[in-house]
Amino acid sequence: MRSTRFPWPFTILLITLGCLVGSYVPLVQLGSIAGVHIDLSLLYIAVMIVVVASVKQLWKNRNALISSWPWRLVVLFAIYTTAATLWSPNPTRAYFTAGFLWLLIALASSVIVWWPNLKKESRVVKRIMATGFIVAGLIALWQIFGEALGVSNAFTLLPPMYQSGHFGVARPLALALEPQFFASLLLVPFAWGSYNFLKGDRRWMLIICLVATCTLLLLTLSRGGLIAATIIAIALIVSLKKWRSGILLVGLGCISLIASGLIIAAAATLNSRDTISGYTADQRTISQITLGIVQLPQQQQTTPPPSPSPHSQPRANGYVKSSTASRLSMSEKSIELWRSSPATMLFGVGTGGFGARLHQQNSHFPTSTIVNNYYLEMLAELGVVGIALFSAFIISLCILLVRARQWLAISLLLGFLVQWYFFSGNANVIHVWVVIGLSIIISSPKLQRCLIQ
Repeated sequence: MRSTRFPWPFTILLITLGCLVGSYVPLVQLGSIAGVHIDLSLLYIAVMIVVVASVKQLWKNRNALISSWPWRLVVLFAIYTTAATLWSPNPTRAYFTAGFLWLLIALASSVIVWWPNLKKESRVVKRIMATGFIVAGLIALWQIFGEALGVSNAFTLLPPMYQSGHFGVARPLALALEPQFFASLLLVPFAWGSYNFLKGDRRWMLIICLVATCTLLLLTLSRGGLIAATIIAIALIVSLKKWRSGILLVGLGCISLIASGLIIAAAATLNSRDTISGYTADQRTISQITLGIVQLPQQQQTTPPPSPSPHSQPRANGYVKSSTASRLSMSEKSIELWRSSPATMLFGVGTGGFGARLHQQNSHFPTSTIVNNYYLEMLAELGVVGIALFSAFIISLCILLVRARQWLAISLLLGFLVQWYFFSGNANVIHVWVVIGLSIIISSPKLQRCLIQ
């Protein structure tokens, strides 16, 4: 009788890795409870299945996992997050938040215990991941040009807020919830491509993939994603000491900038539902990315603009300040909430309690309100104790990665940590916890030797 090539739990893990790009779609929406949107995506289901399937392997390697300091610290952080549900003003959201954190730690742990298989089948893993990113990239381009041609959002999967009404061109999000989460996914191939390019790989296929990834990053208009990509590139250039290759990498970035500008101009020109020119679309997107600092010269209009309809929505002429203003406002309120009492400063208002506590102070804010800054939300909800535990976990992991000279992993981790300044929570960045699991195992040869197959 012929045996299967892979253990079935490992096969499920491979399927889950392929589903990472579908971080939000397909989706089943089950309503909301106490400010918590109950959305069940295919990826969530895959993660739950792989964790259940890996229980035997996790139990067998429990002593190996416990031997890892970063793993101990992240589990301690999860224990404290669970304890903080006891004083949360929104217990329902608290239970979901803590439970999801445990699920993600279990996923990272599953990646750790299946590391020998992942290493042995690295070519299969790379093919699965590459296929997923190529599919996501093609979907993103379809969203840009399909929306420009007037295709219904039922087929482009673009919410109204990311269609061309603001900048003259759609912001792609592929199968993610928002463009910034698609940008977060793109950081993985960007870091991998940049690392190999700096190491001397000059194959045309790698260069094309790297330019394509940079171009898609720019098209998302995600400032957090672009800042994170810049941090990744700088970290790789400095750690590898590849200064000349770094200049070439910047050159590829410039090519990507030109390519994204051409795509934006082409999509805006194809869009016959308004009078926005390709140049004006480029002007508005550059203004948005740079917070209005960089302004291209105004294009002279040969014909007067049409009078706006009384029922039309106002169109942004460049940098949309309201988005940044609302985020800064929530950041200020999170700090005010944290400083409201000595107990709150130390222990926070409780897991998932930011929106509920803010609603108690001002009913204008719904209980589902978030900070859109992972660290400030963590500070408000878990206090100094929570921030200290999370920081201890991250610092210990970074120290081990530096000692192991795992420059690709640490640069990617730094990029994710920077981007976390621009959104809250873990629900849409499951791939980050896969990278965390990989970082824990590759940074510890001792842990690798302790794993039992």
